[in-house]
Parts: sequence; structure tokens; C-alpha cells
Amino acid sequence: MESIRNTLLFLSIINKLVKFLGTFKGIPTTVAKYVYILTILPKI
Repeated sequence: MESIRNTLLFLSIINKLVKFLGTFKGIPTTVAKYVYILTILPKI
């Protein structure tokens, strides 16, 4: 049971890393910047 939880946690971390690295390539980077700005501005 413990190993299943560890595996799921590991997979979720890898998934986040892949998405994070994916934002640094080409057009998704600019999209990510705009989304980041749009989410930050309302808080200021």
C-alpha cells in the first residue's frame, strides 16, 4: 500500500516537472508569462 502511494507521488512530481519545463519552450513561454501577469495583477 505504501509503495503505491509513493509511486503516485513520484508520478505527480514528474508530471509537474514536465509541465514546468514545457513552459520554457517557444510560444508556451509567452502564454505562461501573460497568464502569470493576469493572475498576479488582480492581487496588487
